[in-house]
Amino acid sequence: SQDKRNPDGLDGLCGSAENRTTHERGTMTGNYPYRATRLVRSTSTDSTTGEVNEIFTSGSVYWASLKETTGQRATEYGTVQSSADATIKIRNYPALSALDRLSVVTDIGTKIYIIDNIIVGNNELICSCSRFDNLGV
Repeated sequence: SQDKRNPDGLDGLCGSAENRTTHERGTMTGNYPYRATRLVRSTSTDSTTGEVNEIFTSGSVYWASLKETTGQRATEYGTVQSSADATIKIRNYPALSALDRLSVVTDIGTKIYIIDNIIVGNNELICSCSRFDNLGV
């Protein structure tokens, strides 16, 4: 017999989640309905100017939950931008670092979050993050 909670028979680790609603995707992945790609931060120093440049390379993809907690307007990177604080929970204990970024795919699009700090939860990492509306990689 087929599992009524998961009618298409997928176990949450395979199949396409792009065209499913949040509720449907929730049945596939439990409490982690979104995919988050780690953007690994590294730095290099310009030998001429001494300026430190950030470089972000695409890393692993994880199952995640996302809850934006506070919206705000802030002056960051030289201009006034709208922004938000968020809590992102990542299933299991992947290797993440503060100042890395997470690119989270949701039903309304993809947003990029900066990891401010990380704490260990019950079989998950809990990341306090910030998002700036005009932030690119």
